[in-house]
Amino acid sequence: MLTLLFPPRNNSPAALASGSGPYWVWEKLLSQISTSSSGVCVTPDSAMRVSAVLACVRVLSETLAQLPWHVYERLPGGGKSIAERHPLMNVLRRPNQWQTSYEFREMMMGHLALRGNAYAEILPGSFGAVSELVPLHPDRVRVERLDTGRLRYQVREADGSERHGSPACRPSHWLANQSVWR
Repeated sequence: MLTLLFPPRNNSPAALASGSGPYWVWEKLLSQISTSSSGVCVTPDSAMRVSAVLACVRVLSETLAQLPWHVYERLPGGGKSIAERHPLMNVLRRPNQWQTSYEFREMMMGHLALRGNAYAEILPGSFGAVSELVPLHPDRVRVERLDTGRLRYQVREADGSERHGSPACRPSHWLANQSVWR
């Protein structure tokens, strides 16, 4: 078994091109981790090419996006009413500069349905504690639990660099997903 995992080195270009070099075994092992029982690699992106998956995600995302999204205030005599003048209502109507409320909620539900998590970074600004909700792709966010018990969000940018997400990064989880790195 060890000779299979750690074969004698043969780093010649011919060996690497033929798949018989030292990295072939690791590539083979790692490719097995991400494949289904049929041997086909299934990712959220490849699943969306299946019409049934696409239809389900679309129904979930579009239905959620159509639902009203309000901030309510309690009335003195009991009951509630929509708080039209609450500062968060502007953010809920227009979460960021490039998405409508519908588009934002549709995207977040799509992330939640396909990846089990959806993240939005809460950006403060001139309108108050919450000025924008910026969606973060779940594949680019890693959640770590600190020794204090608090969560820290590592966000990988498009250029490959990493940064800490703001402490106000807000996750949504589906089916009690335990995707925290300890």
